[in-house]
Amino acid sequence: MASTQLDIEILVATMNRDNLDFLLPMFINNNIDDFNILIVNQTTEDCLLQSNKKHIKIINSFERGSPISRNIAIKAATARICLFADDDIIYLPNLKEKIVSAYVDNSKADIITFEAVDENDERYFKYSDEGKHKDMEFRVNNIGISFLREPIQKTNTLYNIHFGVGSTFPGCTEFVFMKNAWDNGLELYHKEVFLSKHPHVSSGKLQGSDNSIIARTALRFRYYQWKAYPWLVKHLLAMVRLKYIKPKDIFYKFKVGLKAIKQYRVLESKGDI
Repeated sequence: MASTQLDIEILVATMNRDNLDFLLPMFINNNIDDFNILIVNQTTEDCLLQSNKKHIKIINSFERGSPISRNIAIKAATARICLFADDDIIYLPNLKEKIVSAYVDNSKADIITFEAVDENDERYFKYSDEGKHKDMEFRVNNIGISFLREPIQKTNTLYNIHFGVGSTFPGCTEFVFMKNAWDNGLELYHKEVFLSKHPHVSSGKLQGSDNSIIARTALRFRYYQWKAYPWLVKHLLAMVRLKYIKPKDIFYKFKVGLKAIKQYRVLESKGDI
């Protein structure tokens, strides 16, 4: 695959923007003109984003939810290689070179995932090992997912609109996307290469939250069905042991998980998921 063929498009998810200033810190270490940029701005009719730059395209969407935003971007993308982005990241130097090099070195890859650092320049979390991804072992985050546009669009590999921020199960969005890609027969690789810096969020706070329990329990039921029930008990005991939740909260959190399974089963019975 010749490097001259590797045009890159950054797919940016954002909300309620009316100007492009937020792009400046994102590309402070790179030349923004080296990239095509597609921005999906989830907004209202009185807060529209516009661009007078040829390489920056805008889609103002009045729908809500991160998976919906990502799917809009996938369908509208035009470049050979695409990279998902959020509006609160800063790309590290040599972004284009890192992406091009990864696809030249992994010529069979349809998706290559990368890594991020936090504000202290430490690895953002424990990612998948370098090399081919293994089924059901997708330790990635959205801002590290890149893909070849043609096979993704051809196989209709999309995010599940019920998993992700602003949706029924507010989390696990990238896992379900990667699993969908795997099930569609795509080649998935991981590179231990840092592309971006992202503000750190406490993993403990996230794991103990209702949203996390809802999303993780629904995810477990999606792929393991009845085994989700004993998993939920073990998961909550682990959350107590790690001090992410308090012992007195176990019964409440258990009911949160059961409600997530019930919601999933309703959607499943309707064929909506």
